[in-house]
Amino acid sequence: MSAYTMEATTLNSSFVDKAQARKQMVFAWMVNDETDMREQMFNGVDGIITDNLDDLKEVIAEDDDNPSYAQRILRMTSIINIE
Repeated sequence: MSAYTMEATTLNSSFVDKAQARKQMVFAWMVNDETDMREQMFNGVDGIITDNLDDLKEVIAEDDDNPSYAQRILRMTSIINIE
């Protein structure tokens, strides 16, 4: 299996980390709430399936423009793990 498509309420960062360590992608569905979108982005999913694409685009843009402190730490750990 090269990817998982999982209902968002069943996902956590531990599951995502383990799957990605095995080179498997994780897609969260049905994520229609902005808070849930942020949570799944923080969990590190590879993709979000939603009925509210405009809301998701806004959440991504906000995160790129003004990342939270937790998001900045997460990005730093990702950079450190790559090197």
